[in-house]
Amino acid sequence: AVEGWRLMFVGVDGGAAHTCALSADGRVYCWGKNSSGELGRGHTSAQPEVAPILSTSVSSFAAISTGNQHSCARSNKGEIWCWGDNASGQLGDGTIVDRSTPVKVVGLGGAAVSIAAGDGFTCAVTSEGAVMCWGLNAESTLGNNGTSNSSVPVSVVTGTGALSGELAVYAGRVHACARGTSDIWCWGDNSYGALGNAGTFNDSKVAIQVTDVTSATELALGAFHSCARLASGGVRCWGSNFFGELGNGTTANEWTSVAVSSLANVTKLADLAGANCALQTSGAVRCWGHNSSGQLGTGGTGNSTVPVVVSSLTAFSIGGGYTHACAVVADGLQCWGANGAGQLGDGTTTNRSSPVDVILP
Repeated sequence: AVEGWRLMFVGVDGGAAHTCALSADGRVYCWGKNSSGELGRGHTSAQPEVAPILSTSVSSFAAISTGNQHSCARSNKGEIWCWGDNASGQLGDGTIVDRSTPVKVVGLGGAAVSIAAGDGFTCAVTSEGAVMCWGLNAESTLGNNGTSNSSVPVSVVTGTGALSGELAVYAGRVHACARGTSDIWCWGDNSYGALGNAGTFNDSKVAIQVTDVTSATELALGAFHSCARLASGGVRCWGSNFFGELGNGTTANEWTSVAVSSLANVTKLADLAGANCALQTSGAVRCWGHNSSGQLGTGGTGNSTVPVVVSSLTAFSIGGGYTHACAVVADGLQCWGANGAGQLGDGTTTNRSSPVDVILP
């Protein structure tokens, strides 16, 4: 060990039962469940210990995103590399073979500027503003006006042609959205209104425009709901609300967006399956929604229909898994929530309702 050196992180994201983090020097570290090779270490044994993915030809990564049982990272050159479950072609390498080491996505058609991994599918935005998706398409999550899976990227389309001019893409479990400078387009499952178009109540095979949110600077998509961070620092959500994941003090589903109660100065969102977390300018993190595994970080397991403060946490960035969440902090990483596969990285498999330190190498 070099005296005075310590591992620093700039981003973190979680899947169903694994977690990956991006270090300040562009390396990707993963831990937790590994049954499909989603930790990228060349094997499929569970690994609660934090360790880097096996090396690729990429010297540095700029962004990460984790799906159910697969993970992806975008290089500084705009390449996308993925690993883990590939049963539906979600790794984008032209096969349906699981990979325990990273493989490069083929046929993207340009350098990627944004990536998002969902439940069996992956999407990206290229530097030209095109939106591409690949993998599972049973719920029309590829947005290409079909339902057939694809192991290579296909273009997301609207009713009039290819979706273009977008800045970033986001993935939930069974729906996805893209954000432009003043528009949001969503596609896939719409059982509870997650697509945000009040006039359309069915699943959509093509991208449809969210009707009442125009100033979004970030999105966060859960299992059946969506949220948007606004330029003003507030947050609006729409879709399912079984556990209070819309944050407006009720449990009524909403087909159009509602304001999250008493939440301001938000700088980043994190989505969980039935919950959300928001990072504020002060470094405080507030979460709301489902809490059966302690994923709200309050020290208990009761659901909350309004944002509540995560205990004793000052964060620089946040990320969410299905039922756990993590934060980048001054001296490393902290996580909380479900931990059955060691996804919290604290050396145990015990659920935690308050943040615990991730044990770093």
